Amino acid sequence: MNSINNITSHLQYNDPLFIDFRRGTEGDPYVDRVDSLPVINNQITLLEIPSSHYKVCISGLTEVSQEVFERKRELLPHEFLVNYQIGNIQFHPSQEGKTFLCNYKGRGLIMYPASRIYAMIQNNPEVVKNLQEIIEEASKRLKDSENSVSHLLQVIEEAMNATINANQATDNATKATQDAKIATQEAAEAAASTIMIYKEPVPTYDDLTRFYPNPDNGWRVMIEDTGEIYRYDGIQGNIWRLIDNYTGNSIPFASETSSGLLKRDDYVNFVVRSVIFVVPFMPESGVQNFLIQFPFDGEIIKAYAFCNKPGFIRPLELQVEKISKEEFTLNNIWEGIFSRNIFIYPNERLGSEPLFKIKKVKKGDYFRLNAIQLDNNIKGVTVQIDIKIKNEI
Repeated sequence: MNSINNITSHLQYNDPLFIDFRRGTEGDPYVDRVDSLPVINNQITLLEIPSSHYKVCISGLTEVSQEVFERKRELLPHEFLVNYQIGNIQFHPSQEGKTFLCNYKGRGLIMYPASRIYAMIQNNPEVVKNLQEIIEEASKRLKDSENSVSHLLQVIEEAMNATINANQATDNATKATQDAKIATQEAAEAAASTIMIYKEPVPTYDDLTRFYPNPDNGWRVMIEDTGEIYRYDGIQGNIWRLIDNYTGNSIPFASETSSGLLKRDDYVNFVVRSVIFVVPFMPESGVQNFLIQFPFDGEIIKAYAFCNKPGFIRPLELQVEKISKEEFTLNNIWEGIFSRNIFIYPNERLGSEPLFKIKKVKKGDYFRLNAIQLDNNIKGVTVQIDIKIKNEI
């Protein structure tokens, strides 16, 4: 195609209708084009004049010829009509506003000079002006209004400043309203968070949802097996929250840094006492020279042994023996508490788990350690018997 400078020069001296078409030959072929254009007033104007030989293709639609259109005088929703002289495509009204991809071979452009395009004056239909005259009149009026532009800009700036100030005042008022709403909401939530509606206790925590499947905000329920008190928070989270303990009241639970009440789980651990034998070195097998008296009634729950330095010749076999306070002063007859003893095998530091034949312990019972089989190489033996105190369970 010719350059813009050639077009400008041509129009400057001749002012004609300018047509810049390709020949469609091997040296000057038509150009493949794909225009994405919207349907406006039931029409699309292509960006170039299409070749009637290669036709225009639009996916999903069918082109009808001018002859067919002249016979039926209307288009169906899936049809379109192409004017190959000016590059205009006509559509059914149902396609208004839709955008289509138009595939075609572009032949070139037709350019009209402004002096050849006329328009009727709205107030006087008999008077017509060409586009060039309208442009010149508009340019003259624009030049005449240049002196007013500066004043207009000043007025606009003043109006914008006033608008900004008004907006700022509006924003401040809106923020104050929002703050008041937030404060009101917070006050309502604070009031709702203090509601206490006492309900009947339940046996365990798991029974909360079974007894009260649809709680209201403020329902207060005690758990019988722990004494814990839960309140249903229907404002934040919709969950049962632990708020108190019936046994604790206002006294806190004991911790590493403060005194207080003992928790139930800690109490279970607290009632376990231990009998511990620590033997740095065993010179010979048999009963060791250590006696321990236990000051509570209880029940043995566990026994275990370990060493600091293992042996390597034979297993160390250990039995723990017990005697009552009365028997100790009368006949000194001891009885082993294991039906299967503890063994610490060569090159191992942890002992095996024993089986018990005696578990009950009375206040004042004595315990002693008996090495049934000994490896003199073993060092630092510890035997521990854990006893749950019966009177404090």
